[in-house]
Amino acid sequence: MNVTFRLRFRTNYGQSLLLTGNHELLGKGLTADAVPLRYRDPEHWEVTIPWSDTDALDSGRIRYRY
Repeated sequence: MNVTFRLRFRTNYGQSLLLTGNHELLGKGLTADAVPLRYRDPEHWEVTIPWSDTDALDSGRIRYRY
């Protein structure tokens, strides 16, 4: 399964956004291992992550932040 994270957030040229969370696919909360979002346009960013741990998704144990 793929999980897509989309964020509407206005940035300035040269800035980037990262996604991190309490799961290993999200970097376990470490900024150095965070997932970079792709720039779509001046107000939209997104990333799609192939997710195999459906048990974690079903249980509601996933927490994330940008």
